[in-house]
Amino acid sequence: MSESKFRDPAWRRSALVLAGTILFALVLVLVTRAATAGAILRGTEEARQAVMVSVAPPDTTAFSQLPYDPSMVDDMYAAWQGESLAGYCVEVTSGGFGGPMKLMVGVSAQGSVTGVAILSHSETPGLGDGVDNAAFLERFLGLSGTVRVGSGANAVAAVSGATESSRAVAQGVNQALAAVAAYSAEGGAVREEGEN
Repeated sequence: MSESKFRDPAWRRSALVLAGTILFALVLVLVTRAATAGAILRGTEEARQAVMVSVAPPDTTAFSQLPYDPSMVDDMYAAWQGESLAGYCVEVTSGGFGGPMKLMVGVSAQGSVTGVAILSHSETPGLGDGVDNAAFLERFLGLSGTVRVGSGANAVAAVSGATESSRAVAQGVNQALAAVAAYSAEGGAVREEGEN
């Protein structure tokens, strides 16, 4: 009767070495992930702050996160100039031609657009991604109410060959303007004691 290879001490040693190597690699990956998670989060928060500064009303000195309606927006911040409310920074998601488009929209305390930044999109390279151009995004500055793509009052011209993508940006801007209008109608942002 032949003996099983599982009883061979050399095979057992090899199996234990393999299991130990896999366990060591797993522990190494988990330790590395834990060690870098904080740096990644800090980098993400610093990037968010930089985008908010770029779209917020001029001379904004601080931001504070606000309660918001998640059916309207992804995130919402008050923008402060000292103790005075300067406006809001609103993160929204709209439906682009190529998929979801995330935007950060700055809105003044008076309800007009102070800046627009596209955080992410899946638009067609060379066509729809033209909406991520400063010249196009600047067309929204100063607009309020309901913004549309086209011509006439309160409208912006679409990027050539990217009408649906342009409409997605306008949709995101409108979401932000509506969220700020709804928030302001409920009393707006109030600076809490000790808030940065």
